Amino acid sequence: MRIGKRLIDGAVWSFSAKVIALLAGLFTTTLLTRMLPLPEMGVYFLAASVIKISSVVGQFGLGRVGVRRVSEALARSGVEMAARIGMSTIRIGLLGAMLVALLIHQLIIPWAAQTMPAAAGLEQVRNPVTLMIIAAALVAIVSQVQRGFHNMRMSSLFGGAVGPVLVVLSYVAILQLGVPISLGLVMLVTATVGVFTAVLAFTFLYPQLRGYRQVEPVKTRQLIEDAWPFWVASIGSLVIGQSDIWIVAAARSPDEVANYGAAVRLLVLAALPTAVVTSTVQSTVSDLHARGQSGKIERVLRMSNIFATLPTVAILVAIVSLPGSWMGVGLGERHRNGAGGLA
Repeated sequence: MRIGKRLIDGAVWSFSAKVIALLAGLFTTTLLTRMLPLPEMGVYFLAASVIKISSVVGQFGLGRVGVRRVSEALARSGVEMAARIGMSTIRIGLLGAMLVALLIHQLIIPWAAQTMPAAAGLEQVRNPVTLMIIAAALVAIVSQVQRGFHNMRMSSLFGGAVGPVLVVLSYVAILQLGVPISLGLVMLVTATVGVFTAVLAFTFLYPQLRGYRQVEPVKTRQLIEDAWPFWVASIGSLVIGQSDIWIVAAARSPDEVANYGAAVRLLVLAALPTAVVTSTVQSTVSDLHARGQSGKIERVLRMSNIFATLPTVAILVAIVSLPGSWMGVGLGERHRNGAGGLA
């Protein structure tokens, strides 16, 4: 496949997967905020935060390294070396995720449940949370290795869209069967879908990894040395993005944690224009750069910033102007008290 066509194809698939994932996540939040009691909803948001933080920490930055090293090996050394690097990346990442998940299961969740009243419910769901940490880390690494093999379709689907869509379909099936939705059931469904997605993603990748035994093993130290800067950067980003809900959990009631978490989830609407524009413009910029047309790149970037900023500002103004209405209509009347946090 030509580079230009590959970039365009990748941008289309990445864009589609991001939009689907955002909409599916928003639908799930809207549904659960209407079905779960406020304290359980607060625990759900805290559990989601634990999964996100722990899965990223458990990857040790190997996802970023995997896509680069696999792509380089594919171009310079052949499919077998790329397969060896991909398999080594997945194995090390899986081991790291399992160690972090064990630490979370045995130490962090019990400590949080004892010290924060709003997090007490985490003790009841720590088994599915542990499974989700491992599954989320594996899906992330496998999708990046897929990207290294230039399989943008599978990378985009499993890296973003498949899991959220399967969760939505599971909840629809549960509602059709008339089964009462509880926090335990929600976490069980989430963990089951996560594990299934991880297994399915690896199954689709494995044919490209079959030749990994034909070359010498890759030194683990080399991968770790390449990965740790990405790991540190990821942790810094997580501290900025996830610390707020834990501050609320430490200082406020379970109901207030639920309202704050719901407000933050609703703000995903404001991120949609930026995600769409970013995914769309990537291939154009790469193509213009290859042609040496730097002037057109500047114009494209200026226009893309305008197209991303204007709808984002409009959404934020609408939310800040009528936060109570957005919370009530989007997430249910019980969450109107979270309007202050949303604003």
